[in-house]
Amino acid sequence: MKSDSAEVIYDTDGRVKVNSQEINTDEENNSNINQLFVPYGKTTFLTLSDGTKVWINAGSKILYPSVFEGKKREIYLTGEAYFDVAKHEKQPFIIKTNELDVRVLGTKLNITAYDNENEQTVVLVSGKVDVNSKNDKTSYNMVPNQLFSYDLRSKETDLKNVDVTGYISWVNGYLLLQSESLDKLLGRIDRHYNTSTNFNKEEFRKVTVSGKLDMRKDLDKILEYISTTTPITYRIDGREISVSLIK
Repeated sequence: MKSDSAEVIYDTDGRVKVNSQEINTDEENNSNINQLFVPYGKTTFLTLSDGTKVWINAGSKILYPSVFEGKKREIYLTGEAYFDVAKHEKQPFIIKTNELDVRVLGTKLNITAYDNENEQTVVLVSGKVDVNSKNDKTSYNMVPNQLFSYDLRSKETDLKNVDVTGYISWVNGYLLLQSESLDKLLGRIDRHYNTSTNFNKEEFRKVTVSGKLDMRKDLDKILEYISTTTPITYRIDGREISVSLIK
C-alpha cells in the first residue's frame, strides 16, 4: 500500500495544468476561489499564479484564487502544507487557518492545522513571518529555525528554536522523527496511507519514536520498523490496522 501524488500549476493568466496537461477553464471565472482537497493516501504539488510553490500533505484542503488581485495575496489552509512563497514586497502573502493568520513577503515555511488535531504549528525555514493568533490578537515575529505552536484546548502559544529538518522532511517522502509520540505518528501514517488504525491513544501518547521512516515504502515495512524500536504488535486487515503495546 503506497501513496501517490499529482502536480497542479496555475500561470499568471489563470490557466491550469495537472501533471503537465492543460485543463480548460472558464475565463470569466478565473478570479474565483478554487478549492483543492488532497485525500488520505495522496500528496500534491501546486504552483500558484504568482510563482509560489506549495507542497500539500494528505488530508489537507487549500482555498486560493486562480489569479491574485488587490493589495494582498490570501489563501486558506486546513491540514499541512510547505510553502516556498514568491517575493512581492507590495503584495504580502497571507496564509489563514481557522486559528492563525501567517503574513509573509517571501519565505519558506511549513504550517500544520488539521481539524482533528488540538495543535496548530508554523515552522519557519527562511525569511521572516508574522503570526497572528485570532484568540488573543497577539502578533508573533518569527525568524528562521523557529517553531510557533498554538494549543486549541488551553489557548496557549509557544515560540522556540528548533531543527526544522524533521518538520519539513515529509516533502521529500520521509519522516525524520525526534521523540515523536506514537499516537501522533500513527495519525500521520493513517493520512499518508489512507488507513484507519485502532489503538489506545492514552497509552500511545506516552510512547515516543525516533528515527527515519521512508514513507515511499509499503505500509507493512513502516510498521515493521516501528515494531523493532517500540514494544508494539500490529495486524493489517486491508485498510484497517490494529496496534497494541506489549506489556
